[in-house]
Amino acid sequence: MQLLRNESRITGCNRAKNVALQIVMVVFLSSVFGAGYALAIGKWEKGYVTNPPWQDTFTYITINNGRDTRYVVMKDAKLVSVYEKNGVQSQDQLSLSSIHKGDTLVFMAEGNRIYHIKKIYK
Repeated sequence: MQLLRNESRITGCNRAKNVALQIVMVVFLSSVFGAGYALAIGKWEKGYVTNPPWQDTFTYITINNGRDTRYVVMKDAKLVSVYEKNGVQSQDQLSLSSIHKGDTLVFMAEGNRIYHIKKIYK
């Protein structure tokens, strides 16, 4: 009888370990795949406009961030202007037509595709 009680405790302990291991695996795998997805959205860069946006097959813009690079502005790209007033930084919606040669931009790009542009006002 004593042997059955001990065996039941061991089995219960193994079940708890299995459940804990499954939880750890789910968390680990979701963080690995989540990190891979986050890395796929691009990186933030800073530069100045050398050729303002123009429409061709796509909408293009040339930005110098160390060298002149032509980028494609994606249709769903988020465009905002960033300015500081009375020590508080604010953002407003921006249109492509308000981006001009010489403007300073911070933008999120993946390869040559831009998904987010912030025009910096000083």
